[in-house]
Amino acid sequence: MTQFNFAPESQKATIQTAHLLLLQAARLRQKLQAAVTEACDLTLSEKELLGRVQQSGGEVRMSDISSALMFTEGGATKIIGRLEKQGLVTRHRSETDKRVILINITQEGESKLTTALNAMANVAYPLLTKVYSEDECAEMTRLLKKLDEHIDEA
Repeated sequence: MTQFNFAPESQKATIQTAHLLLLQAARLRQKLQAAVTEACDLTLSEKELLGRVQQSGGEVRMSDISSALMFTEGGATKIIGRLEKQGLVTRHRSETDKRVILINITQEGESKLTTALNAMANVAYPLLTKVYSEDECAEMTRLLKKLDEHIDEA
């Protein structure tokens, strides 16, 4: 276990929590990435982008995607370009504001997203339910949402 000798005793548990959260999130991300790549040859970033477009009702502004997913505009453009080449999304200029680029998910994109989500569930569900009860998962969700509400204040 990593030692946090630089921190006051009163902060060590909190710093260790942040450290473990970061490490475990990275390890889980690796497992989920491997599952999604194997199932449908997508990256997690591509899956996240497809999910965001789907959640928005099938069409979303490119600038909204990059800010919601914390991508740079250039990064979002590259991902959208890859997805467009695969026929998973389309992009076009808004009729009302030619500066705005709109992204739509295709039926093939919807299908790949479903495959990716199933692959993630096939990894996450057995892992988490082996370690945590349903009540503990619900509590962890509550705590992570609480962190999400305040993380930008730091």
